[in-house]
Amino acid sequence: MKIRELQLYTNELEKTKSFYTTILAFELIEENENQFSLQVGWTRLTFIKSNEEHIYHFSFLVCKNQFEKAFNWIQNKTKILNTDADQHIANFENWNAQSFYFYDGARNLAEMITHYNLAYENDVEFDQHSILGISEIGLPTTYIEATNHIL
Repeated sequence: MKIRELQLYTNELEKTKSFYTTILAFELIEENENQFSLQVGWTRLTFIKSNEEHIYHFSFLVCKNQFEKAFNWIQNKTKILNTDADQHIANFENWNAQSFYFYDGARNLAEMITHYNLAYENDVEFDQHSILGISEIGLPTTYIEATNHIL
């Protein structure tokens, strides 16, 4: 999935902005006192100030031949989380995919994922510009049937 625009809420606006602009070095494309927007590949990612805590899970897609480079790049910037199996890399055999996880400045669960069935490849050195975009966003709900109907 290619998510072209994603708006998320945070009560940690400055910490979140610092993480994405300083640690991951994404391009800040718009900012005011209540929100900021970044360009992450094909995705415009906006964080909006909130008085309440909001925790999300979303995935950044990387090229299939750059997964190891993406891992090394992130590992030098922030802590990579262990999976349930006490490993850093999650293998999704049914999806022919691999991923790893880390927290951003607001403790959102961010994921770097590659799908080996996709044709995306890139031979340049990996950096923030190598991330293709956001390809997944979690939609937790206690109203599963109603949400499915709406979607």
